[in-house]
Amino acid sequence: MSYNDFVFKDGQLIGRFDDMYRQSSVVPWEQDKRSFEWYADLCLGVLNSHKPYGQLLDIGCGLGYFTHRLGACSEKQTGWDISESAVESAKALFPNIEFEARDISQPLNIEMQYDIICARELLWYVLPNLDIVFSNFKKLLKPNGYLFTALSFPSLDKSFYGKEKIPNPRALWNLFEGWTPIVTCTFQKHEYSNDGPNALALFQCKN
Repeated sequence: MSYNDFVFKDGQLIGRFDDMYRQSSVVPWEQDKRSFEWYADLCLGVLNSHKPYGQLLDIGCGLGYFTHRLGACSEKQTGWDISESAVESAKALFPNIEFEARDISQPLNIEMQYDIICARELLWYVLPNLDIVFSNFKKLLKPNGYLFTALSFPSLDKSFYGKEKIPNPRALWNLFEGWTPIVTCTFQKHEYSNDGPNALALFQCKN
């Protein structure tokens, strides 16, 4: 089965992420390849514009390939993912990085704060609980900490999951009202016919 069979069904999020990592016939989202391609390099370029960071938290880390690359701009990396199977695989692949199974869409008891949070291609999968997610972001960040986000959109002239909440990159930026934008970037890929814009941003939280 493809990883897509475990994520969306009939236009709705089903989010069977642990089943996906255990049963998918391919590496979900081709993380082992795409974490080293030009799009990942561009994300790192935005992050590098304000490096070095001390403690970095990568939320939605999956198998940890991109978390590993984040060592180029931070002193210590921690990866969180909702899937325990993904976390166990990430620990085996990158034993020098701390990985934990955590759900950012639920209220958290915060034991530690970070200098920067990376939330790359995450927000589509936590839309029902965005208020909780953003509250957790602020609790997890040290004073004046940073948050990096990246989100790929389908074609904007078609219907897609989450369009009522994040219809375009401008709506994504508006979610960060009260945060200080450091870098915002929107660009268009043309790899597939149904591609829409991609949005990258680095914000600072004035908490």
